[in-house]
Amino acid sequence: KDILVEVLVGLDSDRAWELREELLAKGSFFSRNYIVKGLAGLDSDRAWELREKLLAEGANNNVRFGIACSLAGLDSDRAWKLREKLLAEGYTNTVLELLAGLDSDRAWELRERFMKEGANKQYIAYGIYSNSLMGAVRKARADREKRSS
Repeated sequence: KDILVEVLVGLDSDRAWELREELLAKGSFFSRNYIVKGLAGLDSDRAWELREKLLAEGANNNVRFGIACSLAGLDSDRAWKLREKLLAEGYTNTVLELLAGLDSDRAWELRERFMKEGANKQYIAYGIYSNSLMGAVRKARADREKRSS
């Protein structure tokens, strides 16, 4: 069931939450990591309560990584506030790479910020910067094509 719960990505149903809560009650380290990764794309109050609970409990590095992963696709104020917190804690690569698909001004500002910083060679060398552009470039092309037709 530990790995199964990661398959619940994007599911906000009562049954999905029952499975998450059942695994949380067991207290397994692996469960927490999989559960939080499975929150990717969920911007509901329930998902945010769980992220905040795990952070308040002093989540270890793997769970914090999972929390960073759970922000994939989210462009809300809460998501950006948590991204900034995770950036300050050193989760730069994960946060930057998981901007994939985001085409908002905030996402572009963060990409530009990393390109201007001296460490940008690392992000380019590992493909992290280019990975952060996936989806956003496709969306920009599609928008441009719509406008021209």
